[in-house]
Order: sequence, then C-alpha cells, then structure tokens
Amino acid sequence: MKGHDHHDAFEDVEPDDEFYEESRVVYYRTVFLAMPKESRLSCFMTPTSPITETSPGGSVTVKGPAYIPDVTGWIDRLLAKRLTRSSSPEDLNDLEMICQDVLGRLGGWKAVKPNDPPPHPDADLARVITACVELDKKEMFLTGFKLCPAKVPSSMFRVSQHLSALNQLSSRFDIINALKEGVAEESQRSPYDNSLFQKWTQDEADKAVSANEVISTGTTSASDGVLLAKHCATLTPSAMVNKYG
Repeated sequence: MKGHDHHDAFEDVEPDDEFYEESRVVYYRTVFLAMPKESRLSCFMTPTSPITETSPGGSVTVKGPAYIPDVTGWIDRLLAKRLTRSSSPEDLNDLEMICQDVLGRLGGWKAVKPNDPPPHPDADLARVITACVELDKKEMFLTGFKLCPAKVPSSMFRVSQHLSALNQLSSRFDIINALKEGVAEESQRSPYDNSLFQKWTQDEADKAVSANEVISTGTTSASDGVLLAKHCATLTPSAMVNKYG
C-alpha cells in the first residue's frame, strides 16, 4: 500500500539455534524422502559440526548447534522392537549397521585425529558394545572394546554374562586377552589404576578353565591346550591345588 514502509523487520536479526534446529529438521525430512532406503539410517547416524562462516579477514563465525545422533535411543528402540511381533530382519540389519558405523567412525578418529573430540560420546560407545553382546557379534565386540577409554567400566558391557555363555576355552580367552590388551594400552597413556580390572580378568580366567561346560566340551584343540598351560603357568602350586585340586 502506498505510503507504507516495506522494510523487513527481521532483516538485521541473526537466526538463533532454534531456527537452525527447525531448518535442520525440515532438511532431513526432505533428504529422508529423496534418499535411497539403504542409505537413510547411515545418514542420520552421522554427527555433523555447527555451520561455520569465514569472513574475508579470516575470522570464523560459528552458527547453529552441532548435530549429535541419538545412537543409544535408536539401539534401544530397535532391540525392544525385536521382542515384538512387528520385528523384521531389517531391524537386525539396521542394528548391525548402526554398530558398524559408530565403530568405523571411532576407529578412524582414533587412528587419524585422536587429539580431536571423538565423533561419538563414551555412553554411545558403551551402548554399541552392549548391543554387540546382545547380538552375539564377537568380532564387533572386540573391535569396540579396543576403542574404549579406561573410564568406561567393563560392568556396562555385561562381559561376565557374555563369557559365561561361551563353552569353548579359546573363545573365552580371546575376549579376556583382548580386554587385557585394551586396558594395558590405556594404562600407558594415562594414570589409570587397573588393579581391580586385573583381578577381574584373573577371576574370569579361573572360571573359564574350571567351568564344567568348558571342561566337558570346550577343550578340544591344540590352541585350547596352549591357553590352559599358559594360564596354569601364572599360578603358584598352592593356588593350582586350591583352585583346581
């Protein structure tokens, strides 16, 4: 209308975090519809940094929040769905994909930029490792534990529960030895007191060689015999009598 000022009242107002968050939701919904189905989950599990703008003078302005995917929430929902009638093989594939993606990103970060902030928090790594136990993915579990900082307690991973389900001696010792290597590596980089962990590994090793199911069916190969001999070599004669006599 003639005589009215058409100046945009928001022209000089910088968008806030809420604006960026709402815009991000709209963007992801659009991407979700356009993207091939097999790529969608991997996209949403990928963390992204805030938007940055660099001026001609070299100053950097950070706008909007970082995107931190809800890894733990997705795993919890998919595992819960597996217990219902609506579960499908795709749910299992999605779970494995989430775990593989998280472990892959953390492995790349640790190998290339270990001094930068990790792409996923410790709690998500712990949840991924627990999911590997629940899915009975031994290799993924071992990969995940090697990435663990010492401050993540082994009790979070239900390791003892997982070990007790394995009847083969070598299968138990594969995991126990991988845990030892991971903690030993962490102890070299930080003042980590691993005395409690050492006791736990010794107790688990003792249980492995004395469990009835391992004795009856789980010591069948040369590698099992070597592991048994190596473990017994760490014990004093009195300890051998007290534990296995």
